[in-house]
Amino acid sequence: MRTGSKIILFLIQICAGFILISSYSFSQDVRVGLFWKNTANAFVFHCTEGKYQVFGDSMYTRTLNAGDLLYVGQVGDHISLMDSELQHGEFSRVEFRNSDSHCGFRLKLVDSLTEARNYSGRLELSLFFGSLQIINTLPMDDYIAGVVEAEGGPSAETEFYRAQAILCRSYAIKNWEKHMGEGYNLCDNIHCQVFKGISDENPSIPEAVLSTHGLVLVTQNYSLVPAIFHSNSGGETQRASDVWNSSEDYLQAVLDPFSEGQRSSRWEKSISLESWKNYLSGYTKIESFPDEDLMIKQEHRKKFFVLGEDSLRITDIRAAFNLKSTFFTMELKPDTVLIHGKGYGHGVGMSQEGAMEMARQGYSYSDILRFYFYNVRIMDISDLPASELPEEF
Repeated sequence: MRTGSKIILFLIQICAGFILISSYSFSQDVRVGLFWKNTANAFVFHCTEGKYQVFGDSMYTRTLNAGDLLYVGQVGDHISLMDSELQHGEFSRVEFRNSDSHCGFRLKLVDSLTEARNYSGRLELSLFFGSLQIINTLPMDDYIAGVVEAEGGPSAETEFYRAQAILCRSYAIKNWEKHMGEGYNLCDNIHCQVFKGISDENPSIPEAVLSTHGLVLVTQNYSLVPAIFHSNSGGETQRASDVWNSSEDYLQAVLDPFSEGQRSSRWEKSISLESWKNYLSGYTKIESFPDEDLMIKQEHRKKFFVLGEDSLRITDIRAAFNLKSTFFTMELKPDTVLIHGKGYGHGVGMSQEGAMEMARQGYSYSDILRFYFYNVRIMDISDLPASELPEEF
C-alpha cells in the first residue's frame, strides 16, 4: 500500500474513532433522591433481574439473586437489613451494587399507600439529619425515560415522547446540582421532575429517549431550556413574565389550536358571589361597582384583572380559588359566580395535550418544540460550550 494511502486510512480510522467517542461521550449517570419529602423508614428491596451485591459500611454482606427479598428499616441511627430467616446487621451506610447493566429491582415502602416501583442501576442508603436517605444511581437515558412516562403518560405518540425527552434531558442538565448539598443531583418529585422508576408500560418511550440520545433544547445563545410544560393551554399559551418573575425570550405567548377540544381544554367551577366579593374587598373598594363589573372577562389571556384604579394578578386569583388555570371568564348568576375555564396548568411553554395532538397529526418532535418555544435550536450536548455544562460533564 502506498504511503499516502496509509496516511489517509490512518486519518479515516482516527476520524471514525472520534465519531464513535463523540456518539457515546454522553453516558453520564444521574443520582436521584427517591421518595423526596416522603416518610420512608422501612421498605422491601426485591431483586427482579440480575444480581445485586449488598455492602454494609463498605463490607460485603450477601448477594441477592432474581426473586430474593431484603427488608430494610431505620432503627435509631442505623440501617437494619434482614430477610425472612435472619438479620444481616445494622449499618450506617448500605449499598446495593448491580453486577451489570441488565439488573433491576423493585421497592415497596412499608406502611405506605405508594405503589411498588421498579428501578435500574444501584441503590445507596444512608442517614441524613436523622432520616433514611435513598439514592438511586442509574444511566441518564433510563432516568429520562422514567420521567417521560411519569410526566406524559404511557399512551401518546412517539414524536411527543421525543419532544418530552429533549425537554426533560435539558432540565436535568440545567439543574444538575440542585440537590448537591444532599449528595445527589435531582429528586423524584415535582420539585425537580416526577420520576417513579423505570419506564415499563410502553416500549416506545425508551426507544424515543434513545433516538434523541444526547439532544437538548437551547436558546440562540446556547443556554439550556428547561422542561417547562403544562397539561393544556386552552388554545393559547402565556408569556413567562405574565406568570413568574421571568422574561425569557423563548417563552412567548402562542395561539395553540392543537390544545382545543382535548380532555383538559375546558372546565367549569362555581363560587359564591359573597366569597368573590370578600376576596376583592381585601384588595380594592368594590362598593361603587355593580356586580356585573366584578366579573373577569378574557377573550385572550390577561395578566391582570383591572378594577377601577386597582389591578389584581390573575395568577393570585387562580391560587386563591384553586382554579385549573388563569384562562377563564366569569358569569354572574343569582348569588353565584360561574367560572368558565380553559386549559389546565400555568400555561407557559409546551402544552402536553397540544403536543400529543401535533404528534397524532404527523408533526415531528422538532416541529413541536419550535412551535411552543420561540427562537430555539436542538443540539447535541457534545456541541455545547463547556460553560453551559455542569463541572461533572
